[in-house]
Amino acid sequence: MKWDFLIIFNALICGLFCSCSFEAIDPNRTPFEIIFDFADRPLWESWPDKDSEINVNMIIRSQFSDDAFIALWAEKLYSPYTVYHVLDTTANEPAMDSIVYHPSICESFKDSLNVDGFFIRAYMQFYYSYVGISDEYPIYFKKISVKKGKNKEHFKIVFPRNLSSILGQVKFHLGVGRFNDEMKKRFENFSEVIELSEQDNVYKNLYFETYPDSSNTSFVFSNYPLLSEISFFPEVSGNFIGRYYFYTNFIKLNGYPHAPEMRFDEYIYK
Repeated sequence: MKWDFLIIFNALICGLFCSCSFEAIDPNRTPFEIIFDFADRPLWESWPDKDSEINVNMIIRSQFSDDAFIALWAEKLYSPYTVYHVLDTTANEPAMDSIVYHPSICESFKDSLNVDGFFIRAYMQFYYSYVGISDEYPIYFKKISVKKGKNKEHFKIVFPRNLSSILGQVKFHLGVGRFNDEMKKRFENFSEVIELSEQDNVYKNLYFETYPDSSNTSFVFSNYPLLSEISFFPEVSGNFIGRYYFYTNFIKLNGYPHAPEMRFDEYIYK
């Protein structure tokens, strides 16, 4: 049953990120106290990079001056499909092709990425029931300082090989948030800040069973929906209206035309 929760948790992760707007966000018109975009690339476009490293130039807009953090994790997304070529050898007619798409496959880079200025703060573990495997996703973390207004951050991500040799798409889940003493206390004492659901407790027990030496803060960083919930300050206790001190969005790679795909070809002769 605990694996069933992780499947649900995967869906929550996707929902959290997919709910982000594709348009530039005005911090004065949103509940986010800190947001980001990229200095040289639109948020909604896949980056065309094909080499073994990418440069990330972030523009962070903050409503406060304080300590903050950048956190990210990455996954490879395979969308395998098979093209069936049906050949009629008696009629001398061209092939009748059909395409069958298979379930998507997600995979971690493990610890093979080198993210300039970051260290691994936690590990997120997913279980994919349709292929019967589990996978660990390192959460990379960097502490920064921001001033109220516009801030710039730059870092480099180095892959173990060229992006153009990696099948499928690559997605980075990137988040920024406040990291002052008050937030650290909330993370470390998260059970006093929010009431965990039954599913949250299943995940928490599984996390500390898998990583017994981890801190409460590491656990929070392994669960982006929980991190977002703890970073929310309601205007009135129990109210859904308030301010968020954590914001997430994507970096998408290998989405350019004719990018490498997981394609299979089968020929059927009549």
